Parts: sequence; structure tokens; C-alpha cells
Amino acid sequence: VGSGLHYPDGSHQASASFFPTLFSVVAGREVISGALYRLWPAAARRIMASPPEESLNAPLRVDWCVAASLMVRAAAYRAVGGFDEDYFMYAEEMDLCLRLSGLGQVWFTPETSVLHLEGASGGSELNAMRLARIAAGHRLYFARHYSRFGAAAFLFAWRLSACIKYVVWRTVAFATRDPRHRKKAEWHRLFLSNFSRLTYPLPK
Repeated sequence: VGSGLHYPDGSHQASASFFPTLFSVVAGREVISGALYRLWPAAARRIMASPPEESLNAPLRVDWCVAASLMVRAAAYRAVGGFDEDYFMYAEEMDLCLRLSGLGQVWFTPETSVLHLEGASGGSELNAMRLARIAAGHRLYFARHYSRFGAAAFLFAWRLSACIKYVVWRTVAFATRDPRHRKKAEWHRLFLSNFSRLTYPLPK
């Protein structure tokens, strides 16, 4: 079970998620997936990376929760061997919850909430090494749980999606002069340029 997370200003932070699909990798967490959810709410697990905020007012069964606030039964944790130490950071809780899914269920609860300084361990949100670790963790996850073809398809979709989103947010930022849009474009640019910087597991 995972709890809610919030930023220092009290705003919602995504903490409950679904396992990735090719559709959700392309649609992302915000604009496209949000529009699709409003048109097709029954397909949330296929089209969204995370359930919409408005659906998190009551306990909800999900696929995985962020490990910043996650409780696991000790017997189940031991049965699957705990966290996979080949992950340094990012995607390790997704891997754990996938292995736990054969033993029980993962739930999100809104009854408690934790202040989470997202990215504090890895520097700022736009820290190049942090983005390299995000990419490396997910590449390991896809390699461990999918066929070679399936993993390649996910990585291709992820990079293509990041390219498209960079162009879109860069265009929007130019038109609006909004620094938030410029930051989104910069995130995707740095993510792409650091996508292959690290490979997990690291050499022993």
C-alpha cells in the first residue's frame, strides 16, 4: 500500500501508477492522457501512466506506488527477494510491485499523505545525471520483464514521444513565453541527450 505524496506547496504529486503500456508511454502523464481519460475513463490502465487526481479520493487498486511512501508485508517482501539491487534509483519500486503482483494486490490510500521533495536525492529536476538514472532504471525494467522485441518497442516509443513533446513544448513556450512550458521542453531535451549515458546494472 502506498500513501499520497505532495509537494512543499501542498499540491498533488503522482504516487500511484499503472504498469507501462506502449499507449501510456506515448500519451504521458498530462495533456494527451488526461484528454483521452475524459473520453474513455474505463480504459485508464491502458492509456494513462497514473490514475487522474480526481479518482484518488478513496482507496484505489493500482499496479505500483512510489517507494517514497510504501508499506509491504514482510513475508511477501522476503518471498520475492526484496528490492533488486541492480537498480540504483528510479523504476526499482515498479519492478518490486510487478514481482509482488503474483502474491497479492497493490493499493493506494488517500488517508495519509507525505511531503516528498521530489528529485532532492538526485539534484534539481533538470539535473542531467538524474535524467540519466531515470532512463537507465527504466531500460533495465524493460529488459528484465519483456522480450528483446518488446523492450526495444518500449524504448523506441519512449524516445519518439520525448522528441515530439520537446518540439511541441518548445513551440508552445515560444508562443506563450511561459517559463513552465520552457522547462518542460528542456526536460525532454536533457532526457534525450542523457538517455544512454548510464546502463544498469553498473559494473561490480
